[in-house]
Amino acid sequence: MTINLCNDILFLMKRVTFLLFLIFYIFCISSLEAKSIVRQGEPIISFDKLYIPESIKQGEFFKISAEMKITKNIWEDMGVFLHICRPEDNKILINNDFVPNIPTTQWTVGEIIRVGPINSYIPQDLPPGLYNVCMGLFSTKVTAEEGVLYIREPYTNKEIKDFVVGKIKVESSLPQPVPKKEDLLISSFETIVDLKKWQAVNCFIEQNSENVAEGSYSAKVTYLKGKGCCPSVLLESFFRYSDPRYSDWTEYDILQFQIYGAKDAEGHTYLKYPVYLQVKDKSERRFQWPIATTQEKDNPVKFILSNIGKEVDLSDIGNLSFFVSGTPAEEDWTIYLDNIRLISLGLERIREPFVRFEGLKISKDRIKPGEEIEITASFSISHEFSEDYNLYIHIYRTLDKVGWINADIFPSPPTTQWKKAEIITQGPFSIYIPPDTPPGKYSIEIGLFLARQVSVDTNYIKYHRGKDGVYYIQQPSYPIDYFKQPYVNYEEYGDWVVGSFEVITP
Repeated sequence: MTINLCNDILFLMKRVTFLLFLIFYIFCISSLEAKSIVRQGEPIISFDKLYIPESIKQGEFFKISAEMKITKNIWEDMGVFLHICRPEDNKILINNDFVPNIPTTQWTVGEIIRVGPINSYIPQDLPPGLYNVCMGLFSTKVTAEEGVLYIREPYTNKEIKDFVVGKIKVESSLPQPVPKKEDLLISSFETIVDLKKWQAVNCFIEQNSENVAEGSYSAKVTYLKGKGCCPSVLLESFFRYSDPRYSDWTEYDILQFQIYGAKDAEGHTYLKYPVYLQVKDKSERRFQWPIATTQEKDNPVKFILSNIGKEVDLSDIGNLSFFVSGTPAEEDWTIYLDNIRLISLGLERIREPFVRFEGLKISKDRIKPGEEIEITASFSISHEFSEDYNLYIHIYRTLDKVGWINADIFPSPPTTQWKKAEIITQGPFSIYIPPDTPPGKYSIEIGLFLARQVSVDTNYIKYHRGKDGVYYIQQPSYPIDYFKQPYVNYEEYGDWVVGSFEVITP
């Protein structure tokens, strides 16, 4: 798949924006008393559509995305708040704040913008019922009187009250405990041998028996004052020299651990300062995320591995660490770690193609340069997607593959909302044929793909097994590569060529 310069620049810009937002996010959550207000003045955000399952069972994953548009330019990068709330008082039960794929400063007035998708999870103990989905844009402001303020952007939609943009029904399900043999315990700190797997940089790590989440011991980590950036405890050599199964996380769904602070006067075990989780593969690609300071001992942290897998190679993990961006000059401070493990939810890993191409409609078989052609594609699936794919349309002259025309599109609805055994139609899409397009027969390629970051020395791999099934991988192209979903009916639509038309001389 051709990767043009604009795609590369856009990807890098997203990465930089994301890292800047992390700093902003950490600053916000450092205050436990942060308040939320609605910005006064003329609303400039219009909510268009919410993509969410009508119902979801306890203990299941799901995806949420939405479409919005603006009436005026936004001059600062904002975050998206996404809350599952109790209907009677809008108390937040699930918080999924995230960074929009396209920074808000790059949104175009009047254009529909897709925010998300974001992975979410319904805890097994969340009572069945109908819950509010609250969503919107927010920024922050620091004042001497009130500390950190979350400032929500009001909607132009008069019918939206208290940012409730939809509902989700949680249905009861029988608990599905994961067999212990499917869990992989990375570290429990129950033995000195286990403790010595860890390296400490500008901090101390020791066995502790007084503040324990489970078992007899936890790890007590003391970050030393005045040591500057990034004191950390890390597992690294462990992954290089231990059983290879510890480096291959592809058969698991959740990274879970307990991280907490010393008990305060009110009995809370909050972290005093934000701590980062970092996961790196052996090619040095990394996933970093701040852990909320409100984390407590009896509430394990759970990271969905499909999110981590968007940044690193889950089959070749080489580093797991917990670090701080900087320690206070006046004091050492302590955190506790316990029971770091990988958990499998027993999700089915589909090893065969499950997308069927159902047909193509084009507005004309013959076209002149400088005109437009409309293309409509239809699909069906035999297994639901667990990630949202993009749709690509490639057009080129069949004889010599010149005159390339590329169009990458976000499917609507997103692929995670596609239903089994239904015909899903995408389009019509208007494709402009440039005036200098040479005459001849042109092939139309259409397919679904994911983008993944790759390192310079990535080896060629023909197939990659993910939760969605078998991915066709082309030769990696640094810094990103495309993973394409093959068709079930590949005999008919080999190489994703689904149709053709003729460009004629004017």
